[in-house]
Amino acid sequence: MKHWLLFAFYYLLSLSIYAAQSRTDFDVKKLGLREGLSSNYILDIKQDKWGFMWFATEQGLNRFDGSRFISYYKSPGQLTDNNIRSLLDDPKRPILWIGTRDRGLNAFNYATNTFKNYRHNNQDRYSLIANEITYLTRAYDGNMWITTYNSGLDHFNYKTGKFTHYNSKNVKGLPDDDLWCALDLGDGLILVGHIHHGLTLINTHTRKAKNYRANSIQPSSLMSDEVNSLYQDPFGNIWVGTSKGLCLYDYATDKITPIHHPQIDGHRIFTIGISEN
Repeated sequence: MKHWLLFAFYYLLSLSIYAAQSRTDFDVKKLGLREGLSSNYILDIKQDKWGFMWFATEQGLNRFDGSRFISYYKSPGQLTDNNIRSLLDDPKRPILWIGTRDRGLNAFNYATNTFKNYRHNNQDRYSLIANEITYLTRAYDGNMWITTYNSGLDHFNYKTGKFTHYNSKNVKGLPDDDLWCALDLGDGLILVGHIHHGLTLINTHTRKAKNYRANSIQPSSLMSDEVNSLYQDPFGNIWVGTSKGLCLYDYATDKITPIHHPQIDGHRIFTIGISEN
């Protein structure tokens, strides 16, 4: 029988679990500076096609093979920044996409051990919209979405190498361009989480958007206007992690339901995911 565990990480070290059938037999091993990690401040974790684990930190990129770490640091022609915000494994190729805080997007080919860099270019309207990246996520069409700190959302086409921009200048109803995260729902619909202005559903076909905000007198609203994470589980439920707790968003009914639990109420939810056991 499958056991699905929905987990939400908050404040870096805490773990809260919602479970259809819960388990408590977890074996936890600490990995830190003593074990070779470049920094204890981890911002993202991904596994590649070869089974290696990758850790994005404020002081470099780390690969873990199950026994030891290999660290990658800023270097000419290679990694452009040590402060890494988000990681994404390419859906087909042996490439790890790396979003940095101030110096754009990196593509690391772990088969050839080479880097390719993408930066904003004022002379190229198809270049990256900004170098301050907050999140990378897969697009429904097989490409990639990129959120930025103050310049909106980019869709990156792997084949053409072009970036398509979505921001408050060209999307009606988008309240601002300061974004933490995104989630592609398909059919041209994408959710974005704002740093200060809640949750927004963007229709990329019409370039129109609907915004959802926290409201203390409305029970069916966000718990906070800072949305840090978004996740759609295997059953189609859309989970929204905010700076004050967890919510469910139902696109079909256009309803937001706060999820109350003593372990996560009032806490900042950085990451949401599923563990299959």
